[in-house]
Order: sequence, then structure tokens, then C-alpha cells
Amino acid sequence: MTTTTARSRGLATHSAGTSRAVVVVPTYNESESLPVLLSAIADVRTSLPEGTTLDVLVVDDGSPDGTADLVRHHPAYGVWLGLLPRTAKDGLGAAYRAGFARALEDGYDLVVQMDADGSHPVSALPAMLAGLATHDLVIGSRYVRGGRTENWPLRRRVLSAGANTYARSVLWLRTKDSTAGFRAWRAAALDSAGVLRSSADGYGFQVENTWRSERAGLRVAEEPITFVERVAGASKMSPAVALEAVTLIARWRAGELRAWVRRYALVVGLVLLAGLVRLPFLHRPLTPDEAGFLTVAGQWHPGSSLYGDYWVDRPPLLVALYRIAALHGGTVSLRLLGLLVVMVSVALAAGLARQLTPRRLGPVAAAATALLLLDASLFGGMQVNGELLAVPFVLAGLCCLIRASRTCGSPLWWAGAGAAAMAAALVKQNVVDVFVVAGVVIAWQAVQRSRSHALAALAALVAGAAGVLGFVLGIAWLHGTSPAGIWDAVVTFRLQAAAVIATEASHHTAERAHVLALAWLWSGVPVLLAVAALRGARAGRAAGPPLGWMAVGLLGWEAFGVVAGGSYWLHYLIGTVPGTVLVVARGVARARRTPVVSYAAALAVVAASVALSTVHAVERGAHEPAGTAEVASWLAQHDRPGDTGLVAYGQSQILREAGLRSPYSHLWSLPVRVRDPRLEELRDVLSGPDRPTWVVTGRYGLTSWAIDPSLAAPVLRAGYVQVARIGEWRILHLRDGSGDRVTGLA
Repeated sequence: MTTTTARSRGLATHSAGTSRAVVVVPTYNESESLPVLLSAIADVRTSLPEGTTLDVLVVDDGSPDGTADLVRHHPAYGVWLGLLPRTAKDGLGAAYRAGFARALEDGYDLVVQMDADGSHPVSALPAMLAGLATHDLVIGSRYVRGGRTENWPLRRRVLSAGANTYARSVLWLRTKDSTAGFRAWRAAALDSAGVLRSSADGYGFQVENTWRSERAGLRVAEEPITFVERVAGASKMSPAVALEAVTLIARWRAGELRAWVRRYALVVGLVLLAGLVRLPFLHRPLTPDEAGFLTVAGQWHPGSSLYGDYWVDRPPLLVALYRIAALHGGTVSLRLLGLLVVMVSVALAAGLARQLTPRRLGPVAAAATALLLLDASLFGGMQVNGELLAVPFVLAGLCCLIRASRTCGSPLWWAGAGAAAMAAALVKQNVVDVFVVAGVVIAWQAVQRSRSHALAALAALVAGAAGVLGFVLGIAWLHGTSPAGIWDAVVTFRLQAAAVIATEASHHTAERAHVLALAWLWSGVPVLLAVAALRGARAGRAAGPPLGWMAVGLLGWEAFGVVAGGSYWLHYLIGTVPGTVLVVARGVARARRTPVVSYAAALAVVAASVALSTVHAVERGAHEPAGTAEVASWLAQHDRPGDTGLVAYGQSQILREAGLRSPYSHLWSLPVRVRDPRLEELRDVLSGPDRPTWVVTGRYGLTSWAIDPSLAAPVLRAGYVQVARIGEWRILHLRDGSGDRVTGLA
């Protein structure tokens, strides 16, 4: 390659404060079409954006038709027209790389690539150059609204559309016209995208640079153009060139996949391990909550109560998820749903960390944290409940928030965050974690950026949340559940329940709170949080979203949710997993050096605690005294078709395993304490035409804290007789017509 004659003579210099743009035009035998193009560019140079000057650099690959001589004899040569002569035809990509290198060497701010055959409309240059004020790359596109082609035969249209579809599908590109050759670049973007390091020489060069630009995170815009079939000369497209592009695209994608596997092999292993850990528990007996939700979900239809014939203080999306499991077999399907949720959550935890730090430790540490805590018996992790099912929505919402706060003009990410936030709240009403973090980010944007930017973000967030809310409420309404009923269950009832728990809870509530605090301490999470906080505190102030305040707000809300729940069940701790993951990811991102040893030690402590507690839980489960399983088995052996049952109070797994339906709308004890504390509804059920065939009570019968049994107990004594006792459980059967003990039952 020789140096250009134009450079030795020099193009005209320009005053300071202007943006210097150059159009790089590769040529080979374009003596007929090039003069037309140069004439059109000369006309458009007067209508460029203010402060922009435009030159042309022709890169000629030794055209035998005298194209280079035509340039040298042009009146603008050495003024705004330059020449880079090359001795051999090395391909389109090589010509562009040579022209781009010269443009960068000569200090141009903006670089345009354009064909010489007249197919690219010169009239689009001002708009494309103006677009570089807010974007790194502007593509003259045939496939966005307003873009089109003219004078193309059907074969050419099919070939172009197929090439774009192939490239976009294989490389996962967002750009509509990835094969376009009319582009305007910021000079810095050429370096960021690694265009000079590209490998394609034919028309695959355009696809490669689209792919490189998107992977580099450049801001890419597409300007609609009308692409006209070349006005002179012969096309350089050939079967060999097309085959090269097809092969290269497949090779690039394969290379990406290999690199991804190498980089994220540990994360993939952790995701798979998260599922494998739960496989041995697929046939684990249902807990009371799981059995209750499956029972409610399985019969959800327009009925006599909130969800069909039953009432529960949970949002409809939770019931909908349980309904999926109920309609596909029940117990095993529910366990598989939990397995899938945990695997997705571990992957999302890694994705969240990947957005915060390029260090490989970040995704691995975050994924390991999620795996250990979501599968921990200390956190009630083997149960499938609202806290667990909400976790992937929370993590997805956090991922969207990080992207939204770091991307200019990205309402879709804010809408995605709103949708995920609402989905989480519609699974468990107090899981508004994403809304809390979004509030922190929007407040930061209002202070650090602008109020208009913050308001636009808030509007997109609300729009995404409203869309999900409307969809889920619509599904609920079709099943007979009204929005007013849902509000009463998830808001009004919870406030009433908090008052009841605060004033009348038994000593068992305080004992559970003590056990819950010990479980959190024993889990090793405090050690992990301390390591992450100390590592993150050693770095200076960072640009971008306020990760520290986001983490504090998230963990603070999650801790409040655990305490405000009032009942202090171990599975409440699952709700703290997203906050813990965010703190861990932030700690890796903010550390001055990659803290492998510190995090490995902290995670080893958590793993040891989880392993010991899991072994203990399994051994304890294997040696449990006679209880609910035996009661359910006894009932299954003695009930008859059409029998119904009632358990005072809760323990829905007894009825589900025995195959009995309950005529009483409350399957949990807390709704009884709040909505039927004097047991008036229960009395009516026991004395009504749909009274249950079987009643199961504990040692104290209908007596329990915050419940007055004086109305229902006499009805129970008069209408039922004890027929069996298993451990502390009493099984009662409806008396026959004469009031005598039912025969045939021991």
C-alpha cells in the first residue's frame, strides 16, 4: 500500500471548534459512477449541520479503468477530495480498513462509509451526521420505517432480506439492516468497536462491524434511506463473497459461544447444581402452606369466596402459579416449579453481578450466594412459597434497573423493571423490593441528572407495572376474583392481622422470632455481608447509579418485611436473598483488587452452615413422631366417596392427602383468628347442610389463641363423636341420625 498523493499535498485545514467529517469511498472500476457521486457531495456540503465540514477520501484498489486518475484531475482534489491508492484488489473490508486508518490518522472526528455506485442517497448525509450528536453509529437503513429499495429484482430483495434475517438470528443483533454499507461513525466508535481489527474482506465486513458495535455497547441508530440499484458499473457481489459472509457469521457466533462457555462455565455449573440439589426432594411431603395453596388453586373458579370456595390473604399471581402445578399433577409439579425458579434465580443473580463488574468473580460469587441460600433448609428453601416464587421477579427487576440507570433513553428497561416489580408484589404482597430500589434510583437521577429524566423514568416504570397489574387482575376476574376482594385480602386483612398478632399472639411467636434470628446468624450470611461491605468500602466514590444506597434500601426493606410479617417463619428469610446478592455483587465490583480469597472463605462458611443444617433437617424429618401423615393415611383408609373434612386449624396437607374437600372457606389459622375469631362462620358450617363428615382437632379441640370457641364447641360436641386418636390429633366423625357413635370405626 502506498501513501496517498492527496496527503502529500494536504487537504484544506479547518478552524478550531468545527467537526471534521470525511466520506470514505472504496472504488474499483467506478470511473462512470464516481463523478456523479462527487458532484452530489459537492452540492450537499453546503447543507451540513452547523459547524460540520465534509471531505471525501477515495480508496482505489488499482482500478484499470482510470478511476484514480479521475480523482487526481478533479477540481476539488487536494481541497476536500483526497485519494488513497492501493496496488491490489484486496476486498471491500480491506479497502475500508485502510481508509478508516487514514481518516483517524488525519484527525477526523466523523467518518462516513459510502459506495461509489450511486446506490446510497447523498441527500441523507446531513441527517446521518446530525444523528452522531447523540449516537456513536448511524446506519442508512432500508428496513426501518421510511426505508425502502428501488429498482431491485425479486432475487435481490430475497437475497438481502435473507442475509439480514440470517445475520440477526445467528448473532442476536438488534439492528434491522445489519448488511447496510452506508454508515456514519464517530471516530472514537471505530476504535471502540475494533473496526480496524475486523477480519472480513467481502460484504461480511458490514455484518461484522454491526456485531462488533452492538457487543461494544455503542449507541446505534438507523436512518431510513431509499436504496437505489447502482446507476453504473458492475456489482462486486459473487457467490464466493456471499459464502464467505455466511461462513464468517457462523464462525463468529461459535466463537462467542465458546468464549461464553469458558467465561461462565462455573456459573452454568452452579445453575445446574441448584437444580440437582432439589431433585432428591421431588417427592417430599407437602407443607401446610403448599397443600393449602394447591387446594385453593386447583378449584379456582367463580365460587362462594375469594378464590373459588376458599379465602386466602395472597395475591392472584401466586395462586395462578400454583394452579399451573395443580393442573399438572400437584406435588411433583410443584417441586419442579420450585426447582426451575431456583435455577432461574441463580442465573439472574449471576446476570445482575455481570452488569456491575467485568470480573469473573462477580457472577460466580452472586450465583453461589443465591444457590446456597435458596436451597438452605435454614431459610426454609425447600418449600415452594410466595417468598421463593417472587425471587426471580425481584432479581429480574434489579437487572432492568441497573440497565435503565446506565443507559440513556431506555424507557423499555424502566418498563421492564416496573413489570417485574409488580409481578413480585402480585406473588407476595410485601415484596415491593424493586419499587423501593427504583425509588432510590429515580431520586438520584432527579438530583444528579434532571427532573425531566427522572419523571420519564417514573412514567415508564408505572406503565410497565400497570400493564402487568391489569393483565393479572383480568385473569383473576375471569376466575371470579374481584379487585376489591384482592385489596381486602392483601392490604386490609394484613393490617388487621398485624394488630391481632401484636396484641394476642402466643409465646410461640416470640420463640419463632428467636429461632429465626439464630438461623440467620448461623447461616453465615453476616460474615458474607461483612466481607462484601468492607471490600466495597475500600474503593473511592464511583460514577453511575448509587449502588451503596440501592443495597442499603433493598436490605433495609427486606429486613423490615421479615420483622413486620409478625409470624417469624423461617421461610421469611428467603426474602432477604436478593438484597444479599446485590451486596455481594457490589462488593466485588467496588473492590480495588479481585477479592477471591475473602469471598471464597465467606462462601465456605455459608456452605458449611447450610450443609450442617440440611443434614440435621433431614435426620429430624426421618425421626418425626406420628403426626399429620398418619392422620391423613387413617382418613384415606376410612373415608367414603363424597365425604368432606375440616382441620382446626390449618394443616391443609391432611385433607389434601386424604382426598377430602373442606366446606369451611378458611384453610389457614390466621384468617380464622382475624375473620372468624368467634367461630360464627364455623358454627354455621358445622350445623348446616354442608357440614363436614370428618373433623380433625388438636389436643385442645377448637381452643387457640385469639379464638373464642364458645359458639362452635357445643355444636361440635353435639354433632360429632371421636373415632380415633393419633398422637395429639383427635379424629371426629359426624354422628348418625340417632346421635349414637358411628359404627365400624375404631
